[in-house]
Amino acid sequence: MKKVMGILGGITVALVALVAMAAEKSAGRTALDLRASHEKEQEHEMVKSLMRANQRLPMMLNEQTRIDRMTAEADRVIVYHYTKVTYTLPEEGSSALHDAYKLDRPEMIKGLCSDVKVRKILNDNYTIDYRYYDRKGQELFDILFKRADCDA
Repeated sequence: MKKVMGILGGITVALVALVAMAAEKSAGRTALDLRASHEKEQEHEMVKSLMRANQRLPMMLNEQTRIDRMTAEADRVIVYHYTKVTYTLPEEGSSALHDAYKLDRPEMIKGLCSDVKVRKILNDNYTIDYRYYDRKGQELFDILFKRADCDA
């Protein structure tokens, strides 16, 4: 009888361990599922926000720059599509214009990171892409911003 009780006790311990392992595995999957669900919900809300913002666009920001639309792309990238309305892409490309904007990048980062709404977007692991086009619609360049830019 003692031997049977010992065996049953061992089986019980093994079953409890198996159940605990299964619960732990399930909890891990559930946490991943919840995070994925939360990210999908964030993306859905972001698309709705962009649709609302796009209703007010295009809009001239200054004499040279128009914001045409905002889009959401794969891998949590929000693209602001700008047109340089007075600029046409020369045959040699847009490197000089891009270099000028790279010099302005620290000021752009300062402005982005101080904007509460934009900072929330970056903190939600989105990348912001300022994509510039010439007046004929040819892509000039883009400037990317990530959360790490605000943390630097």
